[in-house]
Amino acid sequence: MITYSDIDDIIDNLTQALSITFFRADQPFTKPSRVYAVYKLMNTQAVSMHQNHTSSVEKDADNATLKVRENSKTIVSIDFIGEGVADMEIMRTKAGEALNWFRFNRVAGRTIRLLSPNVQDRNAFIDPRWEYKIGFDIRVDVTEIHSQDIEAIKEVTMTPTVDDVVQDEISVSLP
Repeated sequence: MITYSDIDDIIDNLTQALSITFFRADQPFTKPSRVYAVYKLMNTQAVSMHQNHTSSVEKDADNATLKVRENSKTIVSIDFIGEGVADMEIMRTKAGEALNWFRFNRVAGRTIRLLSPNVQDRNAFIDPRWEYKIGFDIRVDVTEIHSQDIEAIKEVTMTPTVDDVVQDEISVSLP
């Protein structure tokens, strides 16, 4: 499952590339006086539980390995926020740079999909003032592979009971 820690790693890379401060929208922070950005996980498991796991067994001469692939998907909302109309151009520029960063950069072990090909105007009137926001949403897909070795069965021993009488032990060894 994708955690905030996984998303924080992606945002740290984006922060360095854009030279803008990002905050988690669901955590308290001191609002800066300049343009800044916030991000928030919108959901943490977009794939239903019966669809997000597949398993397989790989065998060699002596052992087998059980491999379980877990697919996780998370939608992340990214917004650039300013103080007024004068900040709109900076916000649009930074949001466009972020959108392009996601288009052209790969993050190891994760697939990032843009849910909207364009930056969206997310301004809102929150009485008594406007909140100036521009943003977009991404989906982060991760496939994790968990593996466990299973030892081969070398010998089977059985003690049969017939009519409540214990019989001689039977042992079968495999070559």
